[in-house]
Amino acid sequence: MTLSELKKGMAVIKAAYPEFYKDINDEDLRVAVNLWHEMLKEYSYEVFGKAIRQHICESKFAPKISEIIEQIERINPKSRHGLPNREDVERMKRLIGKMNALPEPEQQALLTGRAQLALPAKLN
Repeated sequence: MTLSELKKGMAVIKAAYPEFYKDINDEDLRVAVNLWHEMLKEYSYEVFGKAIRQHICESKFAPKISEIIEQIERINPKSRHGLPNREDVERMKRLIGKMNALPEPEQQALLTGRAQLALPAKLN
């Protein structure tokens, strides 16, 4: 989820819970938004929005980050743990780049599972 998407979600929370960050100064608000983004950025905006709506239906108090994560995991148990995170995706991209640099026969051997044991060392 992007930072602007997170801000949209937080605006919904603010509308539903007017006391949510009511008297916060600009610096504290920036820190709060950055923290929320850091903790929730790996989730999709769609599932984040569903979690917010579900929380609004169930609670008269503004959510904590942990409560939104709990809602997300209830809505979509694979939203965090079943899908690769950004670090895994970057690692896969690097591996694919290294694999593409190999000669065609070695690429085919890797893809078909016929690679020799020494071959994966070339990808490190």
